[in-house]
Amino acid sequence: MLRALAHTGNPDLASRLRDLSHEVRDLVPSCVALSLTVPQDDLTFTFTLTVPADVEAAIAARYTDAHVARPPHEHALTADPLSEAHWQRSALTDAAPYIRSTLSLPLLDDGHVTGELTLYAADPLAFTDHRHALRALAGARTDQAAHNTDLSFRSRDDARRAPHALADHDLIERTIGHLMARYGLTADAARTHLHDTATRTGHTITDAARHILDGP
Repeated sequence: MLRALAHTGNPDLASRLRDLSHEVRDLVPSCVALSLTVPQDDLTFTFTLTVPADVEAAIAARYTDAHVARPPHEHALTADPLSEAHWQRSALTDAAPYIRSTLSLPLLDDGHVTGELTLYAADPLAFTDHRHALRALAGARTDQAAHNTDLSFRSRDDARRAPHALADHDLIERTIGHLMARYGLTADAARTHLHDTATRTGHTITDAARHILDGP
């Protein structure tokens, strides 16, 4: 499912993200958002969720902003400035409202990282017992999950640029199709031609693509 999400031309992207968010919520009731990043196309998509009132009340009863609960085996690490627990408590100072933990999962295709799925939760311990299940859900085949790397929800700002980035992506893909049809090039050769043209003329890729499509 995540491989399909990583292809930005998929018209069902929004509905697939929605379906995925429901599957994640079944495992992690306090999940408040998820983001999908596709580095190759410089695109980020986010989907936000509302924490159910009963879940929010349960979290509020267990935690306060001044205290992040930890599993018993982590109490011995409280004095270690390099421990994950210490890092999480420090990062909470700059955390976005309602985000108390995150889990980032690399998405692989033939052994290559093609994207990253980041999950956000209101419970500091939300992902402690579900890492393996979430990796399986995301199709992540490594143990390279990263915890609490985006408590400030930076991906939300990246996602706000997605509409413009998608328009640029569409322009580039249409230009590649144009070059393939006009010169009988393969997709890779057409992409290389576009990049070479941009470098030679000192234009950005999108400006070069626009010039090619608007040219004679």
